[in-house]
Amino acid sequence: MRIANEYTHAAHIFTNEELLMALVAERLDRLGDRMVYRGHTRLALYGSLDHIGWLTRTIEGLKSFPLTAIIAGPDQQLRTNDEQSHNGVPVIAIDNPRITEYCDSVLIADDRYEEDMHRKAMRWLPPGIIVHRLYERLGIGRESLLRATIDGRPRAPRVIVKANGDMIAEEAIA
Repeated sequence: MRIANEYTHAAHIFTNEELLMALVAERLDRLGDRMVYRGHTRLALYGSLDHIGWLTRTIEGLKSFPLTAIIAGPDQQLRTNDEQSHNGVPVIAIDNPRITEYCDSVLIADDRYEEDMHRKAMRWLPPGIIVHRLYERLGIGRESLLRATIDGRPRAPRVIVKANGDMIAEEAIA
């Protein structure tokens, strides 16, 4: 399926659109239940802007969620305290110390790198924030951020992890 901006969801390799929409709707229902149970009212989406754009245009159920921020995905390079805007929604870095002012729940939604992004979210997000993976049970989003993709998308920069746990991009090392 092609959309106006030429973005094609990676799951279309594995499944048809109707099945994908049904599975995504089930995951969003689960997230909604978790947010209501915990009294959470502010949702941030964590993923690439292309994929988030696809989600907000395609998934009707997502429009009922209180979207208060976008956390910069692998396609964006934001410093810790940088803030931008995308369609009127603040875009912030995952390690922004003010992240709790923007959200109390995070939906990781990336059709390529969701698994790696989940590990990063668990490292950087403070306790008490719900971290929910959209494609967790679908086997989507398991590409590594550290290797090139098959379809020729640019690979994410290689990251070196120092002994103290800090991560440095390959370009910063050279």
